[in-house]
Amino acid sequence: MAIDRNALLVRAIEKWSTALLDMTGDNRLIYYRELKQGTLGLTRCVPSELDKLNSGKEVLVSALFGGDPSDRRNLESDEELARRLAQVNKKAKAVYNKWKVYEEEKGISILFLTKGFLTWPKDPSKTSEPNAPLLLAPLEMRPVGAARSDFKIQKVGDWSYNETLLRFLDETFEINLSGGVGDDRQMGHVALTQYINGLVPGTEFTCRPDQVI
Repeated sequence: MAIDRNALLVRAIEKWSTALLDMTGDNRLIYYRELKQGTLGLTRCVPSELDKLNSGKEVLVSALFGGDPSDRRNLESDEELARRLAQVNKKAKAVYNKWKVYEEEKGISILFLTKGFLTWPKDPSKTSEPNAPLLLAPLEMRPVGAARSDFKIQKVGDWSYNETLLRFLDETFEINLSGGVGDDRQMGHVALTQYINGLVPGTEFTCRPDQVI
């Protein structure tokens, strides 16, 4: 019988990848939690600016988080808006600094824009609640001015599935999600959640539309 060495190699790589997968609560691609410094939630953004960011256009952090004049619920005073933007800029600096350290010292980029978070009932043996980003897209940041009083951010690549999540679900629920979606990157976060629910009956997966940097 002929041995398909390429197939054997592929299976071996898959086994090694699974063995290296961090299944603990420390894996932030599975058990994400927002940090005081190092992450930037996008729940209070100007919708039109967030649309620009998602479409690949460059936006200013101050514009992204500025008061939306079309939103009548926006009752912030100028002083309150200034304080909030100062806090946002502080977090943006922390995100930028951490990104540059990894890029310069380790040669990797850790700066991504997320879309959609998948949750499901937690394993009773673990303390962390599953909260995994579904889609990821690479970002770049550029400081404005020597004092870094603002930042320009831009999505510089296409959306891709959180491969760590797919492999985690494969291993946990004994399915073939990573192989099932293949190279089809057209499935959005809502459709992907529905697809996962169809593969794992008896476990309720829900999706929040949150976005985070």
